[in-house]
Amino acid sequence: MNTSEHKIEKIISRNERVEADKKWETSLFRRLFLTITTFLLAFLFLKIIKVENPFWGACVPAGAYFLQNLAKPLSPLRKIWEKHR
Repeated sequence: MNTSEHKIEKIISRNERVEADKKWETSLFRRLFLTITTFLLAFLFLKIIKVENPFWGACVPAGAYFLQNLAKPLSPLRKIWEKHR
């Protein structure tokens, strides 16, 4: 294999890794897992410090995390940002 073919293979391999990373970053599974983990950690913390209603208190950071990761509602905002960047 000559140098050009080797370079092309490396680029293709890199692109496949980047695509896989992108799919993982935007996957619903990852978002739900991190939302549930955030909820559980917040719930345990609030339970340990004896907050009156830890369930609802834990919903706030978990819900905020989940909403923050919704990309579709923010796409018009992103287009404005890209235009003025």
